Amino acid sequence: MKWRFDITAKLLAFLLVAGVLPLILLGVSAFEYSKRVIIEQAELENARLLASLSSYLKLYQEQIEDLAANIAGNTSIGATLHHSSAQAANSFDSLETKAQMGYALNNYVRVKGLVSINVFARSGARYQVGESLDVSDVDPALVAKLLHEASLTRTPVLWRGVGDNLNTRSKHAKVINVVRAIQHFSPESGQSDVVGVLVISLNNDIMRGFLDAAPLPDGTQLLELDSHGHIALHSDDQRVGLPMLPAMLDLIRAEPPIRQLVLDGEDMLMRVAPTNQRQSQLVVLSPRRALTEKVNQLALLTFGLVTLALICTLALAWYFARTVVRPIGAVSEGFRQIAFAP
Repeated sequence: MKWRFDITAKLLAFLLVAGVLPLILLGVSAFEYSKRVIIEQAELENARLLASLSSYLKLYQEQIEDLAANIAGNTSIGATLHHSSAQAANSFDSLETKAQMGYALNNYVRVKGLVSINVFARSGARYQVGESLDVSDVDPALVAKLLHEASLTRTPVLWRGVGDNLNTRSKHAKVINVVRAIQHFSPESGQSDVVGVLVISLNNDIMRGFLDAAPLPDGTQLLELDSHGHIALHSDDQRVGLPMLPAMLDLIRAEPPIRQLVLDGEDMLMRVAPTNQRQSQLVVLSPRRALTEKVNQLALLTFGLVTLALICTLALAWYFARTVVRPIGAVSEGFRQIAFAP
């Protein structure tokens, strides 16, 4: 009986090592390799996505800066700001001037994502076109700050990032503000003086326009962070203007770059790309779960095959023991009985 058990156990061990173990090793190797390849491809796709968004935003930036240059370079606008007077804000001449300025500025409002164009004179006069004629007052200290920043910047146009809308009555509470100083050349003095500041306010339409052409997979987030760590653009409109959590901001700005992290209990892939001219960062976050679902199906298939192989191995061992080992054992037992018979 012991001999019969030994030969059956050896056969079973042989079948497991020769048939089942290689299948297990193959399945585990295929699972890990497939998962690694899919993640690598996803990271490359995220890099291509950020490159496309960067090119898209660069063209948009050039369009906005050309718009700012055209407005700032308009001699009639510069002359109006030069001659504007805060004391005459309620006069008929002032109303006529505002009408002329509004007509001039209306030529520039056909830009995607444009919320409003505001022009402020040093004297305090304000000229605005955009989404609404119902505008709120602007703190003179804020205007002075914008004028100061625009005058000191090393570039013609200053991208200030996302912030409060100058018009508190607007439906867009948070906008991207772009400012540029407006100069006027005086023939009498032969010099150009800063006579006002241009403020262009933009919304999230540019991101929506990009996503219309390149929809994101479920769960993927695409965003732009300004230099202050606030969300300037986002695939979810509700998050525009919100500050990024400090811990998450540290991960985004980490060196060397962090490619994988856990966000709200879910494993995520992250890719970050800087935009030098806008002093911002583009970020894409995609869930690993959505990427590895197909690979998990491979793991289930491998588990099923291993289970089937085990069942077949046990069945084969049982059949061998029943048809070969047991008869041989019976013959051996018969000879043993004859040998020991009196």
